[in-house]
Amino acid sequence: MPEREGCRIGLIILRGGCQCLHGFRAKLLRHRIDLLLRQHIPLDVARLSSKLVVDPSSPTGLRWKVDHWKMKAGDVAGGVKSTGHSSINFYGQRLHCHRIVWAIYHQQDPGEKTVDHIDRDPSNNDPSNLRLATYEGQMRNTKSRASKYGRGVHKVGERFYARICVKGKDVYLGGFATAKEAADRAAEARQAYIEQQASHLYPNQ
Repeated sequence: MPEREGCRIGLIILRGGCQCLHGFRAKLLRHRIDLLLRQHIPLDVARLSSKLVVDPSSPTGLRWKVDHWKMKAGDVAGGVKSTGHSSINFYGQRLHCHRIVWAIYHQQDPGEKTVDHIDRDPSNNDPSNLRLATYEGQMRNTKSRASKYGRGVHKVGERFYARICVKGKDVYLGGFATAKEAADRAAEARQAYIEQQASHLYPNQ
């Protein structure tokens, strides 16, 4: 079985297992799995380019280039969801607008790579705000979750310890007298890692 198809089947199974979970985190997990499932849909760039045009003034980043069913040339293509992401039903397939914008602008199918919003705003589909990214690269460009002491910081006794996650493993950076010192050290380490791995995390940038 091809690796790509195996990955897709695994995501479908995981998505099914999430149905029994409830709450915000479960909803967020299901949403991320849905994003990944749609990431792997091949894009016919020539066909998309014949029907759609990139336009940053559109709330989805796209407009119809020609009349299409009930839509007229110049109409906004697709719609914006509550998460800020945009999608469009294109010949029976539900596709992400930001991936289409990137594909048309660069005349290239992003393939198995994700398309990352540089400013972390999923509603900003301007081509200058989109870049190819690995899944790890996109996860590293997400907003920090609420944390008592700061991202990557935990307290043991009277000391605050900093850490970052690299390829699924925690890398500890030492203990500090204050939470701010530990948080600053973790932030510096994360940024250094991103700069060192930039060509892998964000190819073609």
